[in-house]
Amino acid sequence: PGLLDQVRRYTATVRAATNRLAQRYGIPAAARFVETGDPATVLPRLTRRLSSDLLVMGAVSRTGLKRLLIGSTAERVIDEVSCDVLIVKPDSFRAAVPRRARMLPLPVP
Repeated sequence: PGLLDQVRRYTATVRAATNRLAQRYGIPAAARFVETGDPATVLPRLTRRLSSDLLVMGAVSRTGLKRLLIGSTAERVIDEVSCDVLIVKPDSFRAAVPRRARMLPLPVP
């Protein structure tokens, strides 16, 4: 089997899994999209076609050489879309920069 056949089979598998999950949560077929290609190209094109107000996407965190070689898909997508973007990090995500304590404003008498 050639590469194109492999891509078609993989896409069909992903589409079937997406449909099963979407049906479980009542997401209509018209609101489901399985596209192939580079996310930094496909997602901006899809958000324009749908006139999207918001794009929600998951992200993983890479550091060091992996980040340098692979890059940040989320950053590339953010630079290309014209709608708001909500990035959802995995539960295991730990920020490299420590959080600062927030100073609450003092009540005005």
